[in-house]
Amino acid sequence: MQQGMTVGDAACNYTLLTVGDGLVTQVPALIVSTAAGMLITRSTASTDLGEEVATQFFVQPRVIVTAAVIILIFGLIPGMPKISFIGISLVTGALGYALFRKSRKVEEAKEELSVATPMESVETLLPLDLLELEVGYGLVPLVDVEQGGELLQRIKALRKQLVLEMGFVVPAIHIRDNLQLKPNEYSIIMKGVQVAESELMPGHYLAITSEDREVKMKGIETKEPAFGLPAIWVSEKEKEDAQAKG
Repeated sequence: MQQGMTVGDAACNYTLLTVGDGLVTQVPALIVSTAAGMLITRSTASTDLGEEVATQFFVQPRVIVTAAVIILIFGLIPGMPKISFIGISLVTGALGYALFRKSRKVEEAKEELSVATPMESVETLLPLDLLELEVGYGLVPLVDVEQGGELLQRIKALRKQLVLEMGFVVPAIHIRDNLQLKPNEYSIIMKGVQVAESELMPGHYLAITSEDREVKMKGIETKEPAFGLPAIWVSEKEKEDAQAKG
């Protein structure tokens, strides 16, 4: 106004002299501070400087897009080289968009992988069961509830009785069939190690005799599994005869 300029010319000159001079002064300081920040933050990194700088610049697509918007705003300031700023803004924006799409694809791939891979429960991650009972296929009806098996209920009652009488908690027993066993054979496994095995005759009774007595009975001779005493598997018909002979 004092130099005989119009209001528009005075505002244009004022903008160039203030904003332009401020940019010329601050941009070098911004570059120096950014470089110093990169060097400080990579002090504990094991990668080289070039890889670390690329990671710092391109790890966040939103930062690239924000920089493109800021450069575009600079290009719209009167007196600034519009073509140069707009061109740099378009290139930077395209780079940010490409990085954003790439990051979205990576996130979608991670989501698909997490959906396809179900979470395993703690029980399936345990390498071994504390107690296992393996039975041959001939003993499956004893443990199958649908076939009238009562073994599971008896084991449950026995565990409860031990807790009440002795205060000892017996771990849960994993029962499964094993085709490698004989039809009437069973095996007790503790932490993956077999500790006992024997045979069980369904429909028979185990008559235990002492070593100093010779008792003649019809049946299948065997050994009592707990103490190794001589015993005989007798049928239902021979049950009363075995009881009579003691």
